[in-house]
Amino acid sequence: AWRAQVSAWREGATLLGVVLASALPAWLGLDGTSAVLAVALGAGLLGLGWLLRRPGVATLPTAAADASAETPSPPARTTATSPWRDAAFRRLLAVFMLNGVASAIPATLLPFFVADRLQAAGLQPLLLLTYFGAAALGLPLWVRAVRRWGLSPTW
Repeated sequence: AWRAQVSAWREGATLLGVVLASALPAWLGLDGTSAVLAVALGAGLLGLGWLLRRPGVATLPTAAADASAETPSPPARTTATSPWRDAAFRRLLAVFMLNGVASAIPATLLPFFVADRLQAAGLQPLLLLTYFGAAALGLPLWVRAVRRWGLSPTW
């Protein structure tokens, strides 16, 4: 359940970013959008720098710890080497990349579909907002499904 909540917050933040990136040009124009994105990039880099200066690196709880505890707690902080040295991390990253591609393809093709097939280019921002908004509204349902059936079956 804890991992599902972390994933839901991550996905929610990603969806918020996508919606803002889609809507900002209509609201602020390209110059305003560039300024907002530059500030967001700077804030993200500052946050990353702050995390890298921390004395420990967050690690996921082990399977044994998950099995022994009735309610999993957030992972403990320990010192560790680069996550790229861990084969399990690389496999997990590959799954996340494939999942990202699977969701990026429809999001990328939607504007072409709206403009070419529906002949409604003016509705593109609203339809993108609806598309990603539906995904955001589904996050609480996904978290409940994980609590009920577990992470693997829900995936």
